[in-house]
Amino acid sequence: MIEVKNLSSSIDLESFRVSGLGTARLLVTTCSLDRYPDIKTSDPIRALQAQVLELADKKGALEAEVAILNGYGKNMANMPDLTPDSATSFSNMLFEKTLSNATAVRGLDAEIMELRRQIDQLKDAKIGMANARAIVTIVADKADPAQLRLTYRESSCRMFRATV
Repeated sequence: MIEVKNLSSSIDLESFRVSGLGTARLLVTTCSLDRYPDIKTSDPIRALQAQVLELADKKGALEAEVAILNGYGKNMANMPDLTPDSATSFSNMLFEKTLSNATAVRGLDAEIMELRRQIDQLKDAKIGMANARAIVTIVADKADPAQLRLTYRESSCRMFRATV
């Protein structure tokens, strides 16, 4: 039995091949990928995702506030005690609040984009991790030298060959 560790996580598990057996026979080959995320990269991703959710909540609250104020403004026509001064005051406040919230939302969108970029970078770093392994079991009737060649394809369509 031969175990090859630290293969790229981008390996196409169905593409794994063994050649160069000589007089030996191949019994079993298995190729597997450690699907458990590496704590060192998963924790920062989770923390960044939590920040994205928090910023999205703030953005939603700002947008809801403007929607509520707009709804209130539409109902002002039905208010019998409304004076022109209070209508003007509300209109000015609504204008200022809408502008300030729109500016804040743009800032939050920029922060969310930056956090998502950082998340993508961490995820991309994980793709190339060496956490796949292959186990090859061979049998032979007699002790003859063999030069095993392991061939596999990565998801990027690149072909790799290793000699054991």
